[in-house]
Amino acid sequence: TGEGLAQRALNAAVELRPRRGGETLRPHAGRPRRPLKKWLQEAGIPQWQRDTMPLLWCGDRLLWAAGIGYASDAGVLAEAGEPGWLLSWTRPTTFPAG
Repeated sequence: TGEGLAQRALNAAVELRPRRGGETLRPHAGRPRRPLKKWLQEAGIPQWQRDTMPLLWCGDRLLWAAGIGYASDAGVLAEAGEPGWLLSWTRPTTFPAG
């Protein structure tokens, strides 16, 4: 309650899908929207993990990026006393074979 994605923000089908490139995100209110690639680089997430990490979409809105966090856009985050969804992802620790 009061944390994560607001239930009301999930007003269409949600979908987990990998990065395609060109996504933008503003994970902190008051900070600019930037390419997801830049946030991932700053977080120190290796390239091989960036290409397979899940992103949560609701329609054409990016709501959550694994390893980075939730979008801080209006209407997305749960407010005090409001039900919300907390998401987590554990990064792989070994390089994939192949």
